[in-house]
Amino acid sequence: MNGWQALGFNSYQEYLNSDLWKSKRELFIGEKWAENSRCADCGSKNNLCLHHKTYECVGNERQKDLIVLCKKCHKKRHKINKKSLKLI
Repeated sequence: MNGWQALGFNSYQEYLNSDLWKSKRELFIGEKWAENSRCADCGSKNNLCLHHKTYECVGNERQKDLIVLCKKCHKKRHKINKKSLKLI
């Protein structure tokens, strides 16, 4: 069972749309840390997203499981991950 399922969500997307994930996102890159929040890949402060580096602890994420990325770099990371999976 995935972490998001154990929390009662029917899908990963439902978890990402939940108040629980939104509060984690805000804690990580919200107002409290806004002045220090930058994309880990390009340094942008705009359109920031919280990306799972691993999906092993979804629902019970640790800080080391997450990384701040701008939307552009976030899309790039997912494209790279999909390509890597195809090579396996």
